Amino acid sequence: MPKYLLDILLYMHRLVSMQISLTELRRTPAAALDQIRAGEEVTVTEDGMPFMRMVPAGRPSRYEELVADGAIHPPRQPRDIADIRARLEAGWQSNHP
Repeated sequence: MPKYLLDILLYMHRLVSMQISLTELRRTPAAALDQIRAGEEVTVTEDGMPFMRMVPAGRPSRYEELVADGAIHPPRQPRDIADIRARLEAGWQSNHP
Protein backbone atom coordinates (compact mmCIF):
# COMPACT_ATOMS: atom_id res chain seq x y z
CA MET A 1 0.00 0.00 0.00
CA PRO A 2 1.49 3.38 -0.96
CA LYS A 3 2.38 5.56 2.00
CA TYR A 4 0.17 8.44 0.86
CA LEU A 5 -2.83 6.09 0.78
CA LEU A 6 -2.11 4.97 4.33
CA ASP A 7 -1.85 8.63 5.39
CA ILE A 8 -5.24 9.34 3.78
CA LEU A 9 -6.84 6.36 5.52
CA LEU A 10 -5.42 7.39 8.90
CA TYR A 11 -6.65 10.96 8.35
CA MET A 12 -10.14 9.70 7.44
CA HIS A 13 -10.19 7.47 10.53
CA ARG A 14 -9.43 10.49 12.70
CA LEU A 15 -12.33 12.34 11.09
CA VAL A 16 -14.88 9.66 11.95
CA SER A 17 -13.59 8.70 15.37
CA MET A 18 -13.12 11.07 18.27
CA GLN A 19 -9.67 11.36 19.83
CA ILE A 20 -9.32 12.66 23.35
CA SER A 21 -6.36 12.91 25.68
CA LEU A 22 -6.40 11.02 28.96
CA THR A 23 -6.22 14.32 30.82
CA GLU A 24 -9.24 15.69 28.94
CA LEU A 25 -11.15 12.44 29.49
CA ARG A 26 -10.57 12.70 33.23
CA ARG A 27 -11.62 16.35 33.24
CA THR A 28 -14.75 16.04 31.07
CA PRO A 29 -15.79 12.43 30.43
CA ALA A 30 -19.31 13.41 29.29
CA ALA A 31 -18.23 14.31 25.73
CA ALA A 32 -16.59 10.92 25.19
CA LEU A 33 -19.50 9.05 26.75
CA ASP A 34 -21.96 10.92 24.52
CA GLN A 35 -20.00 9.82 21.45
CA ILE A 36 -19.96 6.20 22.61
CA ARG A 37 -23.71 6.31 23.31
CA ALA A 38 -24.17 7.60 19.75
CA GLY A 39 -22.40 4.48 18.47
CA GLU A 40 -19.03 6.08 17.77
CA GLU A 41 -15.54 4.93 18.70
CA VAL A 42 -13.40 7.08 20.99
CA THR A 43 -9.60 6.82 20.97
CA VAL A 44 -7.85 7.92 24.16
CA THR A 45 -4.31 9.27 23.80
CA GLU A 46 -1.49 9.77 26.26
CA ASP A 47 1.36 12.07 25.26
CA GLY A 48 -0.20 12.21 21.79
CA MET A 49 -0.05 8.44 21.27
CA PRO A 50 -3.23 6.34 21.13
CA PHE A 51 -3.33 3.69 23.83
CA MET A 52 -6.99 2.80 24.30
CA ARG A 53 -10.19 2.61 22.27
CA MET A 54 -13.64 2.76 23.75
CA VAL A 55 -16.46 1.36 21.64
CA PRO A 56 -20.16 0.74 22.26
CA ALA A 57 -20.81 -2.58 24.00
CA GLY A 58 -23.07 -3.93 21.23
CA ARG A 59 -20.49 -3.37 18.52
CA PRO A 60 -18.66 -6.46 17.22
CA SER A 61 -15.02 -6.86 18.22
CA ARG A 62 -12.26 -6.50 15.62
CA TYR A 63 -11.86 -10.29 15.70
CA GLU A 64 -15.56 -10.76 14.91
CA GLU A 65 -15.32 -8.21 12.06
CA LEU A 66 -12.32 -10.02 10.54
CA VAL A 67 -14.09 -13.39 10.74
CA ALA A 68 -17.25 -11.91 9.16
CA ASP A 69 -15.18 -10.36 6.35
CA GLY A 70 -13.46 -13.70 5.72
CA ALA A 71 -10.04 -12.18 6.43
CA ILE A 72 -9.36 -14.77 9.15
CA HIS A 73 -10.89 -18.11 10.03
CA PRO A 74 -11.65 -19.28 13.56
CA PRO A 75 -10.16 -22.59 14.67
CA ARG A 76 -12.04 -25.65 13.45
CA GLN A 77 -12.25 -27.02 16.95
CA PRO A 78 -11.31 -25.46 20.27
CA ARG A 79 -8.17 -26.79 21.89
CA ASP A 80 -8.05 -27.93 25.47
CA ILE A 81 -5.28 -26.09 27.34
CA ALA A 82 -4.34 -29.24 29.26
CA ASP A 83 -3.94 -31.09 25.93
CA ILE A 84 -1.75 -28.32 24.52
CA ARG A 85 0.41 -28.27 27.65
CA ALA A 86 0.85 -32.07 27.54
CA ARG A 87 1.82 -31.95 23.86
CA LEU A 88 4.33 -29.17 24.47
CA GLU A 89 5.89 -31.07 27.34
CA ALA A 90 6.13 -34.14 25.07
CA GLY A 91 8.02 -32.13 22.46
CA TRP A 92 5.11 -31.39 20.16
CA GLN A 93 5.87 -28.79 17.48
CA SER A 94 3.42 -25.93 17.05
CA ASN A 95 3.16 -26.49 13.28
CA HIS A 96 1.58 -29.92 13.71
CA PRO A 97 -2.23 -30.22 13.78
